[in-house]
Amino acid sequence: MSKKPKSERIKPLQRIAEHHEQQAATCLGTSRQALNECQLRLVDLLQFRNDYTQQIFEAGKNGIAGSRLQALYAFVNQLDLAIQQQKQNILHAQQDCDQHTIKWRQQHQRTTILSK
Repeated sequence: MSKKPKSERIKPLQRIAEHHEQQAATCLGTSRQALNECQLRLVDLLQFRNDYTQQIFEAGKNGIAGSRLQALYAFVNQLDLAIQQQKQNILHAQQDCDQHTIKWRQQHQRTTILSK
């Protein structure tokens, strides 16, 4: 009964490590995409707030009822809350992305070690 060479015995471990690395890379890609989407949503909210504030300013120059102005500012306050919430979402998405980056690096290191 002949013993398999070390390189042959390690091949299954290499395949497993490569599979885990690919899974980690997929998760990292998904978390990066989620982070990007959160950032784009924030940009949209900020732009909408800016546009809406400009509309209020223009309406104010032309004369506007106090109750209508109050309602417009209440909506801006709601936008401000949504912006703050989106900033929190970005923070969480960034933390998630950081964790997935660490996980991928660990898996990549294992794959590299087994390939040597």
